[in-house]
Amino acid sequence: MKNILLIILITFSTSVFSQVKMDTSEIISKRYEWKLNNKKNDSTLNQILTEYKSGIYREDFSDFENPKSKFGHYFIYDKNNANGKLKAETKHIEFAFGNTFQRNYYDKNGNLDSIKQKLWKNDSLKEMSFNVHKKYNDKSKLKTLIERSKS
Repeated sequence: MKNILLIILITFSTSVFSQVKMDTSEIISKRYEWKLNNKKNDSTLNQILTEYKSGIYREDFSDFENPKSKFGHYFIYDKNNANGKLKAETKHIEFAFGNTFQRNYYDKNGNLDSIKQKLWKNDSLKEMSFNVHKKYNDKSKLKTLIERSKS
């Protein structure tokens, strides 16, 4: 009886708390975007878009680089969630902008599972984590997501 309960518990916990891993081991393509300055007859690297075999994109914005920036400026997202959508509507896996870093974790159904944030301010690093509480309707369809702070 204990073994059956243990199997049910393990099956439930892996299905609810499983998070998708990001595979960036093999690059398919890299695209470089340059900003042209016709007055100076010069160009500046503006953006690098890297596509990985797993369907992950990474966009680096070198135009915003700042020596005081702790995390750089980039977005990492899944191309399956980005097709035909504005960048603000895509499911970002990870992004950094200056002194702010955020990593989003999704479950196997593509629903937000947890969030980890780092904020560099006044020469100190503040780390925050959030769990996402999920509510489902009677047909096991996700109804709402509520962020809860981790203890």
